[in-house]
Amino acid sequence: MNSEYNKVTLFLMTYKGYSALNELIVSGKKHLVEKVIIGEDRKVSEDYSEEIRKICIENSIPFEKNNNSNKIQTQYAVAVSWKWIIDVKNFKLIVIHDSLLPKYRGFAPLVSCLKNGEKETGVTAIFAEKSYDKGEIIHQLKSNIKYPKKINDLIREISVLYNEMIIFLFDHIEKGIPVPSVRQNESDATYSLWLDDDDYMINWDNSSEEIVRFIDAVSEPYKGAAAFLKDKKVRIISSEIYPDLTIVNRCPGKMIFKDNGFPVVVCGKGLIKLLEIIDEQNKSILPLKELRLRFRSYNKGI
Repeated sequence: MNSEYNKVTLFLMTYKGYSALNELIVSGKKHLVEKVIIGEDRKVSEDYSEEIRKICIENSIPFEKNNNSNKIQTQYAVAVSWKWIIDVKNFKLIVIHDSLLPKYRGFAPLVSCLKNGEKETGVTAIFAEKSYDKGEIIHQLKSNIKYPKKINDLIREISVLYNEMIIFLFDHIEKGIPVPSVRQNESDATYSLWLDDDDYMINWDNSSEEIVRFIDAVSEPYKGAAAFLKDKKVRIISSEIYPDLTIVNRCPGKMIFKDNGFPVVVCGKGLIKLLEIIDEQNKSILPLKELRLRFRSYNKGI
């Protein structure tokens, strides 16, 4: 038998990739890792590429930052939190995805999950196909969501499922047990889109519940929910629902008053208290001196 038959190549990114590799080491399975290919993502505040590199060095695990699938000699490769297309040739690629497929195929599924107020989420291991996230399902793990929930906290919780999933996969591969799989039900498929700068803008016509979920969904490690205040873009990092009042001629985005120094803003339905607001230099702009202020979803000066 080929010496690489029971070894695995790993494509790793972000905290989830770091956590999965650490779990393999703690579980005594690092000898099954042929090498780690490390991904970098400078669009998030912390991509964990350096942490993954360090843990590889500390445990004598070969690694590289070059996504060259021609060099893969193992039967299986597993991708954790990977964001680029991997050219599959002489190996089987298993992808672990941040949703209960076929729901939320595509990009930033956890962000979409929180924005939509889903009660549960999970991870799915699939065999990769040319069409993203449509491959046969190998295994799924579920987790309930209790709100309020910030995206970073959900990522940490989901990482526990990633760790469980990676051990499940490695156990099968190490023992030579065929990895089971079933086709996805296409009639249940939904898709989640990638994020650009426009997707961080708060829609003040939404309800206070929707806005709080949105702010939490795009917080650290993402850029943070945005609004324009006096034609300057600000980021709203933290907020909470505030008891609603009867407001005639409701104007979403207008500040109605301050509560303990924190601005309370009118939403399409309900009120929201803004607890942390920063400018583009990451400096807090609280407390606000003025009262007659309006948060907008666009730059009035343009």
